Amino acid sequence: MGTVKVIVTLNFDRLVEQALRTEGIEPTVIASPADVAGMAPLHMLECCVVHLHGDYLNPASMLNTTAELSVYDPGTLKLLHRILEDYGLIIAGWSLRSIGGSAGWGGKCRGRDLL
Repeated sequence: MGTVKVIVTLNFDRLVEQALRTEGIEPTVIASPADVAGMAPLHMLECCVVHLHGDYLNPASMLNTTAELSVYDPGTLKLLHRILEDYGLIIAGWSLRSIGGSAGWGGKCRGRDLL
């Protein structure tokens, strides 16, 4: 049986982190391009929560508008590709169509269809 080491969320809240802490897991939280630039390699982290659209505790990190959501920071995009290639993806309650695009990360990763 495996474990979930990386969680990518589009939510601005910290509910995922609260749930993990309730279970005794202290996650590394990534919510901005600066966080991505300063993070340890994924394989070295016990648990990582990536707030792809930012975190309400850092309003400058939040992506809301169609223009903001149309393209991600290159470092964030590289991290997302790494997650998709190395860890797989389970999507719950969201569709790429809901924001009118995939900000350049849809398609294929090492031969796997993502859409």
